[in-house]
Amino acid sequence: ETPLVYTKYKDVNLGVVRNLDDIKLPADYEKTTVKLEEQDIEAFKNEKLNITIAYLVNESGEKSFYIIDENKVQQKYETVTIGGKLYVILDRIKSEQTSLLKESTVKIGDIELNGWIFDNENQANYSIVYLINEKGEKGLYTYEGTEGTLQKYVASNTSSNSTLTYVLIGTTAVFAITTGVAVAMYFNFKKKSISAIKDYYDSKNQGE
Repeated sequence: ETPLVYTKYKDVNLGVVRNLDDIKLPADYEKTTVKLEEQDIEAFKNEKLNITIAYLVNESGEKSFYIIDENKVQQKYETVTIGGKLYVILDRIKSEQTSLLKESTVKIGDIELNGWIFDNENQANYSIVYLINEKGEKGLYTYEGTEGTLQKYVASNTSSNSTLTYVLIGTTAVFAITTGVAVAMYFNFKKKSISAIKDYYDSKNQGE
């Protein structure tokens, strides 16, 4: 059947598949209706993950689920299973946490996804990916390739630590200079006071 509703995603024309009788729907998704190109289309929503997907076909006749949000296609719907847990793959994001990482294709099993890698050779087996977990939480995860393990990514605070170090050094230097000036003023004042007292007694003795 020829689609009645068309949209565009990354310069690719997509049509909404009308016959959904034989599709294999992912678990925990229920039928719903969403707007796409200002028209109502049949879609499916997972309340727990807060994800809505629609079944679309590209110009080559390839059919897939795509994530629909804010009345437009956001990305292709893909999942990956790691450690027995299912995750929804998300496109890369730009943030302070990823600013020091290098964008790259990450391979997990037979699936390739967009992620990040480290420039450090000691971290060659590690990569960072952006996923939604089974609780519906979006986050960055560190994937270790040799063991196939996944854990939440904690960004290095190297730059912040460096800044803090410079601040501490600067503060210490200012304190040292201030202390030095105060000590110098104290001894200078003490020296002048002793001299003034001596002159006083000298003048008094001469007067007698």
